[in-house]
Parts: sequence; C-alpha cells; structure tokens
Amino acid sequence: MVRNERLRQQRIQRNWRQQDVANHIGTTTITIQRWKHYLHFPW
Repeated sequence: MVRNERLRQQRIQRNWRQQDVANHIGTTTITIQRWKHYLHFPW
C-alpha cells in the first residue's frame, strides 16, 4: 500500500480531518497536504 493512501485510510477510519492529524502528531496541515500529494515525506 502506498504510504499516503495508508495515511488517508487511517484518517478516514478515525473520522479525522487533516487538521486533527496535524494536531495529533505536532505538525501543520500544510505538511499533511504535502504528504498527501507526494511533495514531502517524513520518512
């Protein structure tokens, strides 16, 4: 499974917005959007 797809599925399962994910892991929504669109990766 592609990493950004896994992040998306986990976010949907938890009914979280991108802002919720960002708050939970201590980053910004811009970073989450970059991960989503393959512009930047944390790993």
